[in-house]
Amino acid sequence: MIQTDSILLELSRYHWIKPNWSADKLTSSSPMRSGDSSASFYVWLEDNPRFNARAGDWGDSGAVDDEWRRGSFTKLLAFLRNETEEETREYLRYTYATEWSSEEELTFNPPKLTIESVLKPLDKRILEEFAYRHPYLERRGISDVVQRYYQVGFDRVRQAVAIPWFDANGRLCNVLYRSVNSKVFWYHDGGWPIRSMLFGIDVIYKRKVKRAALVEAPIDALYLATCGIPTAAVGGAIFNTEKRDLIIRSGIEELTIFHDNDGGAGVELRDKVTAELTAYVDVRHVEYPEGRKDPSDVGCKLTINEMYGNRKQVRESFRVAMK
Repeated sequence: MIQTDSILLELSRYHWIKPNWSADKLTSSSPMRSGDSSASFYVWLEDNPRFNARAGDWGDSGAVDDEWRRGSFTKLLAFLRNETEEETREYLRYTYATEWSSEEELTFNPPKLTIESVLKPLDKRILEEFAYRHPYLERRGISDVVQRYYQVGFDRVRQAVAIPWFDANGRLCNVLYRSVNSKVFWYHDGGWPIRSMLFGIDVIYKRKVKRAALVEAPIDALYLATCGIPTAAVGGAIFNTEKRDLIIRSGIEELTIFHDNDGGAGVELRDKVTAELTAYVDVRHVEYPEGRKDPSDVGCKLTINEMYGNRKQVRESFRVAMK
């Protein structure tokens, strides 16, 4: 099993609301529910035989979905890292390989090159299960027209909007499920790793888009699309050569980054994307209104289009300075 020090290290990378760290347990407000002001969430930092708990096991007493009432460290970390559980397993294995003594919790895949060489698209017929609509996204300013164009649906069983991810050739490769009752989200079992994909890239390729935007979250991409701006989403705060090459090969000539305005990971992502792409495309930045953290939080199409209209070009000197 992964050691306590390593669990502490991983958990310390994230912001916790009202945290209380003890020798064997972290309690805090739930990261999976908005507005939780109680210490309803916990993570065991050490094995606890009395409660039949292993280090890394967690629970959320206020969860509205039984599937997210408790779980393993892998499930929690996948949520925090915004990736599939398979990717989290791989991350833990390569980062803490010497600390694992059992494969009971983690069934690891072969090395990365072997994994991705045999990946197969998902059957598009699975989307037929989600041929329904829920007002959740409409309340967040995303039009029905855009939802239909991006084939967004609703899982009535798990009460989650289903947002499909396609590759550049239009093949279904994963589905992001976002609960309409809490902040929890997860990916389709057996879907492609998010690290190798960009949400919305199929639309960019199909429409031969020359001017586009880039955001972190698919919901922000859908919102910008509603505002008339073709957009791709990274799916988190990690930008790598696979995502970079998808943009370069797309034919995009101008890319405007709507980074998360959090002063931390969002700015780091913006700077990373800028440094990687300024040699290939015309990269531009936007400025947010005071107190707004992402496109959906701006919540006004007029303001979004003003931000886009005032986007600032980034010079080649930025890339040189970042080296």
